[in-house]
Amino acid sequence: GEILASASSDRAIRIWRRTDEPIFLEDERETRMDDMFEKSLLDDYDGPSKGAAGGGTTPQDLLPKSVVFTEQEQATPESTIAVKRTLETVRGGEQLMEALQLADSELGKKQEMAAALAALLATSSGANVDHLQYKPSLLLLGLQPHEYVLRSLKRIRNSDLDSALLLLSFDQSVSLLSYCVLFLQTESISLPYTELVTRTVLLCIRNYQAQFISASHDHRLLIFKLSQLLRSRMEQVRKLYGSNQAAIQIWMQEILDQQNWESKPSFFRSALAGVQVENMQRDRMVTSGGNLGNLNAKTKQKKKRAKKD
Repeated sequence: GEILASASSDRAIRIWRRTDEPIFLEDERETRMDDMFEKSLLDDYDGPSKGAAGGGTTPQDLLPKSVVFTEQEQATPESTIAVKRTLETVRGGEQLMEALQLADSELGKKQEMAAALAALLATSSGANVDHLQYKPSLLLLGLQPHEYVLRSLKRIRNSDLDSALLLLSFDQSVSLLSYCVLFLQTESISLPYTELVTRTVLLCIRNYQAQFISASHDHRLLIFKLSQLLRSRMEQVRKLYGSNQAAIQIWMQEILDQQNWESKPSFFRSALAGVQVENMQRDRMVTSGGNLGNLNAKTKQKKKRAKKD
C-alpha cells in the first residue's frame, strides 16, 4: 500500500509513493497560487513599454467587473487609480473576503438562533432551550465577528490596501461598510484605528461610486450613518491630538527652562524664587514670635508661684 500507479489520457503512467513527510493542504494551495501568480506577473509585465495596447495589465483591468463606464466617461481624460497587483495584495484581499464570509455566516447563525429561541419561549415557557444557545465558531479565534474582520483588515499593509479592496465585490464592500459602522461605534476600536477605518470607507465608496449613487434606500442610509460617525470620530481624534500636542509643547518648554535655569532664568522663575524667600522669612518670624510668646508665658507662671509662696 505504499505505491500507487495511475494512467491518464495523455498515455502517461505516474507512480505515487507514500512518504513520512506531512502535507498541509492550505500550504500546498498557497504555494501553487504563488507559482501561478508569479507566472502571470511575468506574462503581464514582460516589458517596460508594454501597456494597454501591448496586452499588458493596466490599473483599469484591476477594477471590479461590475463597474461600467459610459462612452463619455471613457473618452474623458482623467487620472487612473495607481495600483500594483502583487502577491501580498491578492493574499490580503482573499483573506479579507474569507473573513467577511465567515463573519456574515456567524451573524446569520446568531440571528437564526435568537429568532428560534424567542419563538420557543413565546410558545412554551418551560421548554429546554440549551440546544438553541449560540455557540461561536472556533475559526473566529475567540473574537466577535466584527473583531475578526478588523483583524484581517489590519494585516493588510497600508500600501496594499487600495489594491486589496479592489478585489471585493459590491456586496462584499457593503458588508465591509456595515462592519465599519460597528468599528466606529466601538470607542476602543475607533480611536486607535480611525485612520484605517476612514481610508477603508472612502476607498470602498470610491470603487463603487456609481452603484452607491443608484443604490437602494438602505445603502444610502448606511452611507449617511457612516458620514455622521466619521465626522464625530474625526472631531474627537482632532481634539485628542490637539490636547496632546499642547501638553507636549508645555512639557518641552519646561524642560528648556530647566536646562537654562542657571544661565538665563526666566521672569516667572525669578518671581517664584522671590516669593519662596518671602515665605521662608515669614515662617522664621512666626517661629521666633511663637518662641517669645512661650518665654513670656513661662515668666508669668513663675511670678504667680512666687506670690503664692
